[in-house]
Amino acid sequence: MENPFDDDPSLPKTITKELRLGFDELFGYKIYGNYHLVKFSQMLKFTDFTLKNRGIDNNHVNEIYNTLKLNKKLTMPPIELISVILPNIDEDKIYVGNGQHRFLAYKKLYELDKIDLDVMCMIHDADNEEQMDSIIKIINSGKPVTTMFNFKERNEFIEKIGSAYENIYSKSENHHADKMNKIRLRDILDNNKIFDGKRLANDMFNKLIEFNEIIKKEFESKIKTVKERELFNKIKESHKFYCLMCKDYIWVNRFQVYINTKKIIIVD
Repeated sequence: MENPFDDDPSLPKTITKELRLGFDELFGYKIYGNYHLVKFSQMLKFTDFTLKNRGIDNNHVNEIYNTLKLNKKLTMPPIELISVILPNIDEDKIYVGNGQHRFLAYKKLYELDKIDLDVMCMIHDADNEEQMDSIIKIINSGKPVTTMFNFKERNEFIEKIGSAYENIYSKSENHHADKMNKIRLRDILDNNKIFDGKRLANDMFNKLIEFNEIIKKEFESKIKTVKERELFNKIKESHKFYCLMCKDYIWVNRFQVYINTKKIIIVD
């Protein structure tokens, strides 16, 4: 059967042929232009987050979730998606450009309560990463300039960590103790306001190198358990980012104290 959407100029150019064949199922009913109504379970299959947005505030996610749970017919603003091919990935990606908190609230409703709501989405098309950056800046143009500045410096900081400490990142949020996830790190950096006050990525990274050496010496002298020794040795033999000895990203809280006071919180 001929695909009725094959020559539709409104389709995002970066969606694969296979996805386009199922366009009506994938994006749901086209309302107008690039606006579509889609079951959240379908949206969940093909969307991802990007570092280029602000971090997630879980309290805000819970507020939206509780509101949706009480009023399932509530009209929410559309979630804005960006279709783009980025370098060094194996498949086309569609990223959440605006509406991360709404997306996660819908996700929580779907996974915890088995409620699969219809979600309005708007699809932006980007041919490369630069266009994606421009779209996100336009979407966030209502936010203060300092907010966008913080995004840029925070992202550069995250990338510097990845360059200096090779193989530090995992694509999964359920990663091992010797890894981090970029999106999870983004959220924690933002929640701890690490890049408030126009802090520069280079300055912060230089402080992180100092801090990492302090953490290394701290744990070298006081490892208590076999598991700690195993983790320390694994880090030593791989990326050497000893901050991960502070489990569950607690190192970010300790780093915040360090950059503000030059003091180290002692872990018993």
